[in-house]
Amino acid sequence: MNRDTRRTRFAHRTIVSLAAAAGTFLGASLATAQTVWPTTFTYQGQVSHNGELVNGQVEVQIQLWDAATGGNKIGAKQNTTVTCADGLFTVEFDPSDEGAFATDKTRWVEITLRYPDGGTGLETLPRQKITGAPHSLSTRGIVVDKAGSATFLKHITLGGDLFAAGWVRCKALQITGGSDIAEPYSVAPAGEIIAAPGMVVAIDPDNLGALRVASGPYDRTVAGIISGANGINPGLTLTQSGTVADGDMPVATVGRVWCWCDADASGPIQPGDLLTSSPTPGHAMRVTDHARSQGAVIGKAMSNLEGGRGMVLVLVGLQ
Repeated sequence: MNRDTRRTRFAHRTIVSLAAAAGTFLGASLATAQTVWPTTFTYQGQVSHNGELVNGQVEVQIQLWDAATGGNKIGAKQNTTVTCADGLFTVEFDPSDEGAFATDKTRWVEITLRYPDGGTGLETLPRQKITGAPHSLSTRGIVVDKAGSATFLKHITLGGDLFAAGWVRCKALQITGGSDIAEPYSVAPAGEIIAAPGMVVAIDPDNLGALRVASGPYDRTVAGIISGANGINPGLTLTQSGTVADGDMPVATVGRVWCWCDADASGPIQPGDLLTSSPTPGHAMRVTDHARSQGAVIGKAMSNLEGGRGMVLVLVGLQ
C-alpha cells in the first residue's frame, strides 16, 4: 500500500507538565548545590488515519535535535509502541542526556510514525520546538535561575506540612497557630500529680535535661509552664530529636500561656502581679516576698483570680 492510499494525518503538540517540571527543578535546586536538570518530558499527540481518529497501537520514534532542520541529535532515539484512544496518546521521552534541557539551550523534537500491523511506510513530522521546560522555570510566581536557586515572587499557601532538610531563611516570619516559644521536655510527676498543660514545672536534678512538676514555693529551679492549656498552642517549638533537647511535653519559656494558679496560697492575683511556684503542685501564686522571689519568677499575670484555684493568662518570662 503506497503513501497516497494510506496517508496518515498527525495533529500533534509537545508539552511539558508544568507542575511536574517545576517540582523536579525545585527539588534539585533545594537538595543539592549543583543543579541537575530533568531529562524526561511528556509528549502528547492525536493520530487520524483516512479521516478517522485511530483506536489501537501505533509505533512512535522520538528523537531530540539542537536545530529546526539539520543540526545534531541530542541523546538517544526512543522507539515505543503507544495505544491510541480516540486518536490520543501520551508517551514519556527521556533522551538520557543530562544536558538535554539546560536553560540556555533550545531543543526540537522529531516524531516518526508507523503502524505496527504490517505497514512499512514511515512518516516523519516537522520538528517541534520545545518551549514547556523553560516556561516551567518561571511559572505561577516561581523563578529558578541557572544556579538552581528558587525565588517565590508572591505568597506561598500550603495545605499541609512543610519539611526542609537544610536552612530556611526569610526576612520576616509570622506564626498564626500559637503564641509562645516552647521546648519539649520529659516531665516527671510530683507524687500522684501528673504533668498536664498549664502546670508549672521545674528542673529535675536527678535527670539530665528533664523537668518535674514544681511542688514548692519560690522554687529557684522553676523552668516554665507547660503549653497548650485553654486551646493556646506553642507557636514555635525548639527541639533536636534523639538528644537531651527532646521530650513529650512542650514547655513555654517565652510568650502567653494559660497557667494553673492558687490564689489561696498568697492572695488574689491581679494583672501585672509577678508569679512564682506555690506549695500546690503544678500551680503558680502571686509573689509577696520579693527578696525570696529572685530567680524564682515565672512571669506576669495578665488576668485575675480572686480566690481558689484556676487558670490565669501569663506572660512568661523567667527572672
